[in-house]
Order: sequence, then C-alpha cells, then structure tokens
Amino acid sequence: MIISKGTVTEKLATFSASHRCPLSSKIPWSNFIPNFRICTNNLWLKHWESFFLHFATWYRAIFPTISPLSWFQNLNLSRKSIASFSRLRFGHILLPSYSFKLSLNDSSFCILHNDPMVCDITHLIFICPSLLPRSDHLLSLFNSYNIFFNTKNILSNQQKNIILNILSFFNHTGFLI
Repeated sequence: MIISKGTVTEKLATFSASHRCPLSSKIPWSNFIPNFRICTNNLWLKHWESFFLHFATWYRAIFPTISPLSWFQNLNLSRKSIASFSRLRFGHILLPSYSFKLSLNDSSFCILHNDPMVCDITHLIFICPSLLPRSDHLLSLFNSYNIFFNTKNILSNQQKNIILNILSFFNHTGFLI
C-alpha cells in the first residue's frame, strides 16, 4: 500500500519529525524518563490543540482537553474494564450504528426490536424498548449519584461503581464492546 503525500499520516509524520524532544545526551540519565514523558505530553497537547474544533467531536465532548493523567489513574479496574469503557468513550464499539459505517452491517437500526431506530449508545441506554427494565435500573443508579441523563455525563463519569454497571448493562445487550 502506498501512502500519497498530503494524507493525515504524512502530516503527523512531518509534525513529529519537526517537533522532537531534546536529545537524551543533554539530560542526566536519572531525569531522562520523567523529562521525556513531560516533553512528549506537551508535544501531543500542542498538536491536539492545533486541530480544528470539529476534529474528534465525540471525544472532545467527553474530554475537552487532554489530561496528563489517565482517566483510570485512581480506579482499581481490570484491564478488560478499562479497555471496554475506553471503547465506549471513543465510540469504537460494534453497535449497528458504528458497524454500518465500517460496512460490516447492512443497517444501522437496532436489532433488538422491530421499530426502525438507529442503534447507538444513547438509544440503548435511554430509548430501546427491549432494554427498558435494565435501563431503568441504570438510570436510577445515575439519579442516585446525581448524574445528568445524557451520554456525555455518563461516559465522562469516573466512579468505579458507575463504570462497572454501565459495562454490565452493555454486556447484557449482547453487542460486543
């Protein structure tokens, strides 16, 4: 496969080549890793801020800025839970709406009922008639934690109990996360 000039890959490679971190020979060995991490984080933050506002709108709605710490920093979650919840946050789950965009599915409509409704995260949590008993339980949990009923607030939540209940809900739907 040949990558033509002007592609996103070419632009990222050019940016990385022109904005390197300082050479390691100038940094004492004991300080190399922390300084390298700080430099790399600063470079990515500058690059992230240089993108247009419409770039990665789904992720920007959840996290407007890139934090230097991982979202799961202080949570005691399994690697599988972290990966699954991250995919939910990024929108990279095989719900019909996403798999239809990837040409893996013939339709973006929900397969859990006969009404023609696009099957995305919002549909499954708030609207899907086949999941009402489970979604009612999830919504009452959100209510007890004073979480507003919108996808942005739900996916930006950083409480272990909420995250595990959301993952349990999606695992029950039968869709792959």
